[in-house]
Amino acid sequence: MGFYKKLNIKNKLLFMFVFQMVLPVIILGFFLLRNVESNMKSQALTLSQDMLKVLELRITDFTSGIKSVSQDLLYDLEVYDVLNDDQSDKFIYYHNVNNLKNVLRTLTLSNDGIQAITIYDKRGSNHTYDMSSGRLNNLKDIPYDILLEKSRQAEGRPIWHVDYEGTNANIYMSRIINDIDTFNEVGLLVIRVDFMPMKNDYENLSSDIFQSIALLENDGQIIFTTENSPIHSESVNYDESTGVLYEDDSKERIISYRKVDNPNWVIVTAISKKVLLRDVTKFTQYAFMIFIPMAVLLSFFTIFEGMHMVEAINQIVSGMKDVSKGKKHVNIQVDRGDELGFLAESFNDMSTELKNLVENVKTEQITRKEVEMKALQAQINPHFLYNTLETINWHAQLKGAPEISEMVTALSSIMEATIGRDNKLISLRDEMKYIENYISIMKYRYEGRLTFKRDIDPQILSIKIPRLILQPIVENAINHGIGKTKKVGEINISAFRKEEDIVIEICDNGKGMTVDTLKEVYQRIGDKQDGSSIGLQNVDKRLKLFYGEDYGITILSEEDVYTKVVVIIPEKKLTQGDNYYV
Repeated sequence: MGFYKKLNIKNKLLFMFVFQMVLPVIILGFFLLRNVESNMKSQALTLSQDMLKVLELRITDFTSGIKSVSQDLLYDLEVYDVLNDDQSDKFIYYHNVNNLKNVLRTLTLSNDGIQAITIYDKRGSNHTYDMSSGRLNNLKDIPYDILLEKSRQAEGRPIWHVDYEGTNANIYMSRIINDIDTFNEVGLLVIRVDFMPMKNDYENLSSDIFQSIALLENDGQIIFTTENSPIHSESVNYDESTGVLYEDDSKERIISYRKVDNPNWVIVTAISKKVLLRDVTKFTQYAFMIFIPMAVLLSFFTIFEGMHMVEAINQIVSGMKDVSKGKKHVNIQVDRGDELGFLAESFNDMSTELKNLVENVKTEQITRKEVEMKALQAQINPHFLYNTLETINWHAQLKGAPEISEMVTALSSIMEATIGRDNKLISLRDEMKYIENYISIMKYRYEGRLTFKRDIDPQILSIKIPRLILQPIVENAINHGIGKTKKVGEINISAFRKEEDIVIEICDNGKGMTVDTLKEVYQRIGDKQDGSSIGLQNVDKRLKLFYGEDYGITILSEEDVYTKVVVIIPEKKLTQGDNYYV
């Protein structure tokens, strides 16, 4: 540890580069490649299982179609007309046989998976239709005795049998035909399956990775396999419904299987491990070819850059030491365009700014005291007016003038709202009290020609809003709306929740506005230099400053009908302690 402390920054940078970058990269690269190989093998097994599921579904659909055909024949009365006919009337028997062949022809032609359908009666005679010639040319090759015995053991259920001729496999599905009335055995149904369409689908699914796909019987006998690379799996026991059998002795292929319940077959796939890991091998080779030269170049660059950085750092450290010793202004010269150069420039700016701040601090303290004194003086006039109104109210009560007392009391509340600046936010309930006091004064001015209604959701009365947001809107409605007409004026205020916002609507039945006038009002509200709509402009500006540009006021109006101002604010959980200037 003492040796490391004595090293200069240049050698420390090189030391850190080797032990913190090169060595970890080598170690991590080794484990990464091992992990990638393991993950790719795991993904390959997952991919093979997914492929096996698809193949299983295809086989299930294929065999289900064959079973469905056999089921249709069991419910076809024309089959029993032939099997139960004693051939006493040759014409009727011939007619029934002809109808049965038409049925067999239709079912065979409608299903690509059927090569031929044969129905044996209890005397051993057969009725068949074959895709190649309309009759079964190789009827003698059908293992009739084996199929009959297996079908009887199945007691009416369909059975599957594979008969091998060299490398070819003939697939049959058979089942006993029982009389629909007596349930006695009256015949045997044999369907020779054409597995060529399914085999073609399997061959199309073969690829560089999936080298071989095979269909086997449960004892390992191969029904068919693709031609890329045959799978030899005799003497393999399929104990589980799905799994990995083994890797080839050469470790070049991973073989997986999945069992099909009915028929009792097994689907097997072989994945090329060499092809699977081909990209990983190339990546490893390229990584070593690039990493070693880059490591050497980076080492030289680290030494050179370390020397250059140390020189700049020493200059900055020296300047900081001078400032810490009390020197007011220090200027360092670092000829760099990177972060160290920026740091040096920032240090010089800081040093200059520090000097200016020290010189200006006394002036700022004197100016601040003068501003505070003016602010205290500015509060004298509003408080004097408030106290004067209270004196007038007292005299009005003594002289028996309740109207004057009520007007002065309302005006005092409004004055109190403008004077009280400790709480930046007030509840909607308090804001409504200010409005009611203001309208109380206006009712005396308009001598009964003004009415006021409110419809406010009680649950939002405690919501905090900026002070005196609604009163300027009400004042504007009375002065510019109701005051311009001779009819009885109505002021309606409603407030309700809408999704995550609070909507407050102030509506009057005054003069209203034309479309052009409404556009002019919007322009004056948005014009920061125009003061002709100072009330609405003030409200809109404060709402946007406080809640954001998405909020504010919206005006709807129709000439000689109404004017409605809509205030939308977000519903926020604000307390009286929130320090906002609104």
